[in-house]
Amino acid sequence: MATDSTRSTLKSHFNTGDKPTQQNFYDLIESTVNLTDTTTVTGVVTLSSDLKVGANIQSSTNGTDTIVKQFDGTEVARVHDGAVVPTAAGTSTSLSAGTGLGSRRRVLTLGSGNDDNTLTLTAADSGCVVFVTPSNAVTLILPLIGTETGFWCTVVLADKLNKAFKIRTSGTDNADLFYMYCQTTADDGATADVAGDVITFSNALEGSHIELLNVAGGAAERWVANVTSLDTVASLNDVS
Repeated sequence: MATDSTRSTLKSHFNTGDKPTQQNFYDLIESTVNLTDTTTVTGVVTLSSDLKVGANIQSSTNGTDTIVKQFDGTEVARVHDGAVVPTAAGTSTSLSAGTGLGSRRRVLTLGSGNDDNTLTLTAADSGCVVFVTPSNAVTLILPLIGTETGFWCTVVLADKLNKAFKIRTSGTDNADLFYMYCQTTADDGATADVAGDVITFSNALEGSHIELLNVAGGAAERWVANVTSLDTVASLNDVS
């Protein structure tokens, strides 16, 4: 019966002058990944280039979550099997869990320092959260959109807005357009004003945020901007 073997064990059977046995060749074949047959790998497989999949990526073990980690081991995404359930405490607590995909969003923390600042996003930043402290004027420039639409991000204010904060598209010819919906608690003029390629945000407190979604690209980009603007009641206060 063939067995999976380490590289060092396999090499020991094929030194100069050796006469490998049939079993040695079986072990060699069974220890390699076959791209046609179904292969189970018990160790770690390291790929130095792209992995291209023509069909599905599927967990080999039922009842466990499949985890995606970055190089340092930090979890960034998880495919939930449904069998792993969070702990619930209390009297007569009932909890069940379904399947799904969970992930952590990337947060870009932007401090505006002592001078006016510009942050230019790229397509690679889709899905990010921009956490900005606008102590000085800040302009957020959205990526140039071609045929690949669907870029989205969230902008959250970390502190009271007392300087100009603008969000604009990469174009400067006013051909692009924001479809803006603004929810505000404003009694003192917290506003989000849109003019062609630019949204200008003013008089808002921490916790105010803007959800941005691109729905059309090319020479006339179209963006949806859902603005939630807080004013004199700081979002960190207990208002119960």
